[in-house]
Amino acid sequence: MICDDNNVKDGKKLGWDLPGGTGEHLPQATHINDNEEPSRDDDDCNDYTFLQHKRKSPGQRVNHLLRKVQGRVSAFQLATDDTQFSTQRLELHPELEWDATLRRTNDLHPSEVSYLSARRTRILNTNALRTFLSLPQEESINPDDLPIVGLGGSGGGYRSHLGFIATFQAAKVLGFWDLVSYVAGVSAACWTIAAYLTFAHQDADLLLSHFAENSSQHPLSPRALRTVLSSPHGADFLFAPLAAKVRKGLRLALMDLWSTGSTGWMWLPLACETGERPRLREEWMQWSKVWERAGVKDGCEPFPILTCVRHVIPWDPSTPRRLLRHLLRFARSDPVRRDIESAAKVHHAWYQWWEVNPLEVGSDEMEGWVPSWAFGRRFRNGRSLERAVELPLSLLLGPATSAPSAPLVDQLATVARNLPEGIVGRSLKRAAAGIMRRIPAEAERFGNKHPLHPGQVHNPFFLVPRKARLGGNEKTGRIALMDAGLDNNMPMQPFLHPGREVDVLINIDFSSDVQEDTAMARLRNFCRGRGLELRDRNPLPSLGGVPRDERGRPTTLTAEEVEKRFEGRYAQVLDAVPMWVGNTGAPPKEGWYYTDGGIGRGTILCNDKDQPQGHRSMLVVYAPLLPNKVHPEFDPSTAAFADSYNLVWTPEQVHTIAETQRANIVKAMPTIRDAIREAYETKKRQRLERERMNTYERRS
Repeated sequence: MICDDNNVKDGKKLGWDLPGGTGEHLPQATHINDNEEPSRDDDDCNDYTFLQHKRKSPGQRVNHLLRKVQGRVSAFQLATDDTQFSTQRLELHPELEWDATLRRTNDLHPSEVSYLSARRTRILNTNALRTFLSLPQEESINPDDLPIVGLGGSGGGYRSHLGFIATFQAAKVLGFWDLVSYVAGVSAACWTIAAYLTFAHQDADLLLSHFAENSSQHPLSPRALRTVLSSPHGADFLFAPLAAKVRKGLRLALMDLWSTGSTGWMWLPLACETGERPRLREEWMQWSKVWERAGVKDGCEPFPILTCVRHVIPWDPSTPRRLLRHLLRFARSDPVRRDIESAAKVHHAWYQWWEVNPLEVGSDEMEGWVPSWAFGRRFRNGRSLERAVELPLSLLLGPATSAPSAPLVDQLATVARNLPEGIVGRSLKRAAAGIMRRIPAEAERFGNKHPLHPGQVHNPFFLVPRKARLGGNEKTGRIALMDAGLDNNMPMQPFLHPGREVDVLINIDFSSDVQEDTAMARLRNFCRGRGLELRDRNPLPSLGGVPRDERGRPTTLTAEEVEKRFEGRYAQVLDAVPMWVGNTGAPPKEGWYYTDGGIGRGTILCNDKDQPQGHRSMLVVYAPLLPNKVHPEFDPSTAAFADSYNLVWTPEQVHTIAETQRANIVKAMPTIRDAIREAYETKKRQRLERERMNTYERRS
């Protein structure tokens, strides 16, 4: 594919139809052909007049809607029957003829290695680095000196999603987008990445205009659902993925409806220049196909990574045994109780990170990867047991943005952070701390319950030997993936992949607590668990939180006050330094172990949770979303409409946060440029030193 936006701007050039072609094998469901006008009995949900609704009782209207939805989903199920093949369907879903295996290594996928080479070639051919760093024309740039740059976006609801779109816009205008080799997101930032590479056709301006129009309705509001249902084949996009999960023996959860409902509305173009009815397209739901369609394969765009986590609870799920242990707890002697409490402190639950890129889905902590088009199939002993169409993007984005499915302990922690500072808040916190001290194991087990169950998916590691620490086989046939922001709101994990060698990481933090010390402390703690220590080059005094008046209400600052308060804070450089480099003897802690990871770079140290420890240094540019003088009255941390759980924004609010974030990136540009320049000069100096040493060795 040639790196030209013209060949992907027009969605019609991709072509679209229901799998199964024109439906010639579906005589009972001919209404799915777009060339025919649907009959009155199967008209759209919002085409009935007020009088027609008035003539029917509520029960009759509900039954009519259910029959219509059932008919549409049944038609889609027939069209997507995995036993039926047609030429058009195989062109859209070639994976129906492919088998899949689990790749047990943390080596980079060969296609990702080829991508990095293509990306370097593009950077050289377009003079992107020379222009960005203002290098002299006579200076020769060696491909080995090009720094690998990553761009990460945090979670934070629409505040993160819209702010990350504005970051894309600024990066393209300011010239460092073409230097980015990896782009990864957590939670809502995954929406931005996926939308940019699918229906937006790599146009960040189009993407912002789309959501300025689309964000006026909640994705799961009745009006939004009716609009999606009334679009051509809208019911298919909402309900067919759910029906497919049921056919595969998976339990449906409320978050599955969130997956298809939110993506269906957010992806639906409301303004059609051609005058056609708004409609979703099936190729927009094929994540693996952006590898070629969006030009990622040829190095035209950064390598995209979506993230999610698996909640790992290491206890025996035997309920009778747990109840008996709880009943006999206080009848045991003090030493036995102390042993139980010590064991409870060791066997904490944790989050296991997974990444979803166009090539593969897997986890470097599990040392295993399956093709992205095969994720969702049944696997056994590392081999797929079936051939099926790839999991739709909606069922990938749903888990990645499923913050409401957080375990109870995380939801209670959110409540605790917002408790009043008076005697009531202190009393509740003391009571909770007392319970944790008295029955730590039971309290933690209770806290690990999920009030809203996340969606299920077949485990590609089923019956595959586990890594060294655990031993045995993976006996869980189904797993639940959820929002990675539950563990860390920044996408550090994919950039720490043992096979990737990222030199500069630009982390855009859209968290609501960026003006407090907790945001940076959370990032430091996560990196420390991965064997990296973050060191400030220019430590800044604490902001002390959002400025408030005597009644505790946020105060509005003037443009001059905003400029003075946040000077030097729009971007900070942190040195990520490995903590365990040079440790070649016994593992430094009990339960830790070494693994080669299959990457051929010596041994990789893993902790007792199978998390690979950092083995190389990195420059981290931390760029939080802060108030800016372009809109001094807008504070992203306190504005009610910018709350993480608010999914209804006006066009004015969308443009307010976009203009603020673009101005923030302009403020951060000198720091970003200096970090990339330093990485380039460091790699160049190291290459020249190696060449001199090789020359000296040959002469001697």
